Parts: sequence; C-alpha cells; structure tokens
Amino acid sequence: MSTSRIPHPSPALLAIVLLAWALTAVFPNRVLAERLILAADAWCPFNCAPEADLPGFMIDIARAVFEESGHTVEYVVMPWKRAVDEARNGGVDGVVGALRDDAPGFIFPDNESGMARIGFYTLKDSDWTYSDRDSVGTRVFGTARGYSYGREIDAMIAEKVLKVDEVGGISPLVYNLCKLREGRIDAVVAERSALESETLRLNITDEIRYAGSPEEGEPVYIAFAPGKPRSGEYARMLSRGMDALRKSGRLEAILKRYGVRDWK
Repeated sequence: MSTSRIPHPSPALLAIVLLAWALTAVFPNRVLAERLILAADAWCPFNCAPEADLPGFMIDIARAVFEESGHTVEYVVMPWKRAVDEARNGGVDGVVGALRDDAPGFIFPDNESGMARIGFYTLKDSDWTYSDRDSVGTRVFGTARGYSYGREIDAMIAEKVLKVDEVGGISPLVYNLCKLREGRIDAVVAERSALESETLRLNITDEIRYAGSPEEGEPVYIAFAPGKPRSGEYARMLSRGMDALRKSGRLEAILKRYGVRDWK
C-alpha cells in the first residue's frame, strides 16, 4: 500500500505567509484598509465642493484621522435626504454634517467634529427679531428638506408654530437665499458659519442680517451607516482621532484654513 505525501510549502510561499501574518499583527488597520465613502449636500465650511482646494474642515478632519490608518476617504455631494437614505441602504459609509436628530439610528462618535449655531436670518431692511414662539407670527421660513435644526426649532416646525417652505437639492441654503431676496420667504433658518460662507461667496453679505435664535449650539458629527459592520469601529477611530488632532495642534491648523475657531 502506497502512502501519499503532503507536499511542503516552498520557501518563497512560506515567506509570503509569514510576512502577511507579521503585517497583520503589527499594522492591523493598514492591512484591513478600506475606502470610506462619505456623503452630504454642500454645507461649507463644514463640507464644501469635493474638488475644491478647501473641501470642508470636516472632510479634512476625516482624512487626517482615517488616512493615518491607511484608509482612503472619498467625499461625494448629493441631496441630504438621499445621502441619509444611501447610508441606510449601505451605498455609502456615512454622512457629513449631521446633528443627532438628522440621522436617527446612525452610529455617532463620542466626539463631535464641529459645532453648529443655528438661527434666523432676514433681509437687512426687516425689523423682525425672534424673541419667543409668539414672535414668529405668520412669517414663512426657508428650510432644507431632511435637516434637523436643533431641538427647539425642530419642535416649532413639528408643531406648526413655524411655517416653513422646504427646498432640496445639493445647495439648499443658496436656493433659500435666492428666495429670500426675491421676497418669496420672510426668513431663512441657517447655520451661522454656513450662511456667512455663502453670503460672502455670493457677495450679498451686506443684504442679510441675523434675527435671533432659540438655540445656543448643536454638535455636528460624521455619522456612520447603521447597517455596516465596521461603523462602530470607524466612530471610535474618529472620536479618538479628534482628541489626538486637538492635542497635537493639527485641528487648530485645519480649522484656521476655514476661518473657524475650535469650539472647545
């Protein structure tokens, strides 16, 4: 009776296997490197045009954190509601510029990557200023479809205290500013830095005034898709990365490029 022999691996194959094992042990994140796709509508300076030299400070933060571990970050622009739906369906890995109520069920880092200061804005010649719910009256406010504007404003919208005219698309704030200038709405609900960025770009800064807000500030996040197996890991990585960027001074350098100050 003949006995079959199990062939020994060649020295070259054995070397490759040992090298792969060693790399996995020493650089686990790099061996498991992935391409992360993040999506949102344009909300500069948080996230701007993907091809721009300044794509947004939250995009720069994501790349600084994830590329350190060998991952690549791809940023795509689409309407906000579609971005959230794409993440829920597994088409993208996360959304950029989310308040907690923007993306229920998503995986959020412990540390935010920005701070939103949301308020009401009118034309310069308006004398209306928000003081409380009773001051809203019958005015029409421009909002973006699918956005959360913080607990108090969201509640006023849900309870129909605030009469809103929603727009969608990839640049809803620009559309609302156009409607405000045309007299089709009385005020715009917007984040301060985003509004300042757009009015400066459109050269209409002198036409717009701040009219108050019930909100003090809302943390803004990169939120990860609820159905993806590594979303929790990415959220923890980003949260730790924010601490490291802040401690090293790199966060300050990133924010400085956009004229933004650290909120902590």
